[in-house]
Formats: sequence, C-alpha cells, structure tokens
Amino acid sequence: MTSDHTIETRRSGLGHERTVTGGSEVYGNEGSAACHSKDAELPRMSLRLNLSWNLLGNLVYTGCQWSMLMVIAKLGTPQLVGRFSLGLAITAPVITLASCQLRMVQATDARRDYSFSDYLTARLACLIPAVVTIFIISILSGHSSVVVAVIMAIALAKSFESVSDIYYGLIQQHERMDLVSKSKIIKGVLSLGALAAGIYFTRDVFWASVCLAVAWGIVLLGYDVRNGRRILKWYPQGREWKATLRQNWRAVGALIWLALPLGVAGLLNSLRTNIPRYYVVGYIGEADLGLFSAVSYLMVAVLAVVYAIGESAAPRIARYYAEGRVRAYTGLLAKLSGLAVCSGLAGVGVSWVWGERLLAILFTPEYARASNALVLVMVATTVTSVAAVMNYAMTAARSIGVQLPIFALVCAATAIVCNFTVPDHGISGAAEGLLAGSAVHLSLSFIVVYRALRKLKPNQNKLAG
Repeated sequence: MTSDHTIETRRSGLGHERTVTGGSEVYGNEGSAACHSKDAELPRMSLRLNLSWNLLGNLVYTGCQWSMLMVIAKLGTPQLVGRFSLGLAITAPVITLASCQLRMVQATDARRDYSFSDYLTARLACLIPAVVTIFIISILSGHSSVVVAVIMAIALAKSFESVSDIYYGLIQQHERMDLVSKSKIIKGVLSLGALAAGIYFTRDVFWASVCLAVAWGIVLLGYDVRNGRRILKWYPQGREWKATLRQNWRAVGALIWLALPLGVAGLLNSLRTNIPRYYVVGYIGEADLGLFSAVSYLMVAVLAVVYAIGESAAPRIARYYAEGRVRAYTGLLAKLSGLAVCSGLAGVGVSWVWGERLLAILFTPEYARASNALVLVMVATTVTSVAAVMNYAMTAARSIGVQLPIFALVCAATAIVCNFTVPDHGISGAAEGLLAGSAVHLSLSFIVVYRALRKLKPNQNKLAG
C-alpha cells in the first residue's frame, strides 16, 4: 500500500483518536461527539466565574473609554469632545449594521451550525463596504476635511474592534470569558494611553484617533488572534474550523442572511442611541454635543455591567431554550433582569445625589450644567438594561426577524420625542428622547419573549412526560 493510502490512528494532544488518510485528518466519533456534546476538551468555567471575569473586563474597558472623553475634555475643549463623539455617532450605526451581531449568533449557536471561519469570513466581507459607506456619508454630510479625517480614523479603529469581536464570540461560545476579559483590559489601558499621548502631544483629535486605531490593531493581531488559534487547537473539528478564509460562500451567504435582521435591528438600535446626538448637534452645536456625550456615556458604563451579565449567560440561555427547560430559562431571565434593575437604579441614585459634583470633577465645571440630563439618562439606562436582557432571550429563542420592527418603532419614538423636546429643553430633551425609546423597547421585547415562552411550554411538558 502506498503512502497516499496509509491509514494511521494517532492520539491527539487532547486524548482523542484521529485517523490520518492520505495526509488528511479525519476525527473519529469520540472526538466529534465530544466537540458537539459537552465540549469536554477545554474545561469550561462556571457561570459565576464567567460573569465575574466579564464584569471586570467590561468595567475596566468602559472606564477607559469614558476616561478618553475626560482626557479630551481636560486637554481640549467641549468642541473637540463633540467632534470625537460625532465620529463615533456616524461610524457606529454603519459598523453595527455590518457586524450583523454575528457574535451573539455565534455565542448562541448551540448546535454548531456554522464554523468559526464562516463567521470570520462573513465579518470581513461586510466590513469592507461598511468603511466605504462611512466615507461616502461623511463626504455627503458636508463636514470639513478635518472632521472627515477624524471619522475615517475612528472607522479604522472600529473595524479592528469588529474583527476582535468575532474572536470574542468564538471564546464566548466555549464559555471562557476570562480570555475576553483580559483582552478588553489590555485594549482599554493601551488605547487610553495611546489616545492620551496623541491628544497631549498634538492637541489634535485626529491624531488621537489614529493612535486609538493603532492600539486596537495591536491588540487584535497580538492577542485576540492568538487566543482564537488556541481555542481552535483545543477543538479540532476539521479544516473548516480553522481560522482561514477558504470558505463555502453559500454557507457564508446563508449566515449573513440569517443574521441580517439582527444587523438591521442593531443599526436601528445604534441610531436610537445616536438620534439624540444628531438633534443636539443640529439644533445646538458641537460644544453641547460634547456635554451630552459626556453625560450619556455613563449610560454605556452601566450597560457594560448588563452586557457582561448577558454575554456570559447567553450560551446557557440558548441551551435552556433548546432543551425545553422552561423553569431554568425563566429563572435565569428573572435573575438577569433583577441584576439589570439593581445596576440601573444604582446609577440613578449616584447621578441624583452627586451628579453635578461628579461632572465638574471628572470633566470641567462647564459640564456640571448637564446634571439634570444625567438623571434622565440614567433612568433611561435602567429601562434599557432590562430590555437588553430581553434581547438575549429573544436571540436565544431565535426570534430574530421580529427585532427589526421593534427597533424601527423604538427609533421612531426616539426621533419623534427629540423633535419636540430638543429645541426647547436642549440636552435634557435629548435625554427625554432616550427614555421614550427605552420604554417602547422594553414593552415590545417583553411581549416577544412571553410569546416565545408560551411556545416552549409544550416541549417542556413533553420532556417531563
């Protein structure tokens, strides 16, 4: 028998047998079953440990991002803060659409319908036209060349972040949020230092944004990709699971089509968050946009806690729903919602008692006049926190298409309220628009989850019988 037809049984480093036929590796039933049953090769962490790590990473990362605004405010002017925030407001909706929330789909892909390379290829295929679209929008919007340069530098940074997000999804899928958390901590500290150096030496928000993009690119290539390769080595599911772009484009297209409603929903959700900013910069100007951005970023800080909880629990929520375990599914959702409410109310209390003083200390005394808007933003944050938990529940139940009309209505409610309140109430009116959209979001998403739960009950009864 020639070497091309040699059949040899080897032992992988994981203790699973694999057969090598003609130079190609084919994993036996033991390895395949392990990969699809309990993923026993790489020890998973408990939900509590995953939550702790993810909470730590999100808090550090969000704190560093908020510190970026503080640095620009301390070393620059509210106008520079507004210009940086405008770049984020323009790039975020487009990048969010291009991402199609693939990480959420990936983390809740309990049946492993798609390989990691499918997700990576889909993300890169969508990012390229997204960056081109951002450039076209920035030009057609009539912004100066300086503002366009800032927008494109931020677009580059967001692109690096988007690719890292796919590697986070791979790691999250296997419930090892410690690796994601460490990446966020490194990225947060490094990006804060890079942006601070850029703004300190140049007093130019463009070069600060370039430094930010470089920092995120370094973390992607130097840390996230390496972690992804480690995970893939632990889960040897064949060539199609390797971090390559040699893909079945039909599968990639099907994945994009599956996640597209989530992408559009994410676009609308991002627009809902940024619509108040568009009204502020349109009616009041870049300086007041800087004030509102500093206030509304506290919303991001609180939501970071909620997302840390939801991201850690998302695979388990999906597993409970797929297995028809009604009591476990509803119990976990109740716990997550309770934690979301507690974190949101804590933010409301802090902003009510110390909001004006904190804004003056953290930024400059000029920002203290935004304290009333801060309280309204934190109330909206509490409502949004519970709605975010419902989003994870909807995705786990594969109620994906319905999220599009939900966020469309949320966007419409936010725009309608802002149209009437921002001209009269300024940045407080923008916060009122956020609150209105959050209330609509929570109400509609709760109805969808309740209907999905009713469909799940017969499965539970069948299993019980």
